Amino acid sequence: MDGIIEKLRSKTRLSAFNRQGYRVSFEVGGFHRALRFYSESVTGGVPDCDLIKAMTPELQRSNDKWSKERKIKFVENILSGYPSDIILFTVDNDLMDDCGIMDGQQRLTAIQDWFDGRLAVYGDIYYSEMPHMRRAPFIDCRLSLVVHNFSSLNDAVQFYIDINEGITHSSDDIDRAKKYLLNL
Repeated sequence: MDGIIEKLRSKTRLSAFNRQGYRVSFEVGGFHRALRFYSESVTGGVPDCDLIKAMTPELQRSNDKWSKERKIKFVENILSGYPSDIILFTVDNDLMDDCGIMDGQQRLTAIQDWFDGRLAVYGDIYYSEMPHMRRAPFIDCRLSLVVHNFSSLNDAVQFYIDINEGITHSSDDIDRAKKYLLNL
């Protein structure tokens, strides 16, 4: 029995999911501000509507994987208090001011689409139609950023593959990341 438990422990310690990153929580309405804090060296002068694209590295899958219905449901869940983590990464940068999006591009885009008026939640609620006190509904709606600082881009790309392969991404999406890794 001890051998089985030790084998399980050694396998889980090697998992990408066992990697601990720096974590910060923020209100949904301030997600642009939070992302900019961790990407100021790469997003200076980029408007909020282009922030996600500017922070998304080439290794990522395309940003069209979620249907409009899935985006709406995600935003409704976030507004109802559903916790969600967005994973950012940087390479050999203790300042963490040049982060890219490792995981969460589709989720951030869903929120951005609501802010930009491309989605209505709960049937007919558009962000632009909310009163000037738009922040009030977001006080208890939070996202978390988890920031990983990798020693090399190769390590970051391998982490991306490890957390997505066989779980959320198609084989084509993973092949794209693997090809990116081979060309580094």
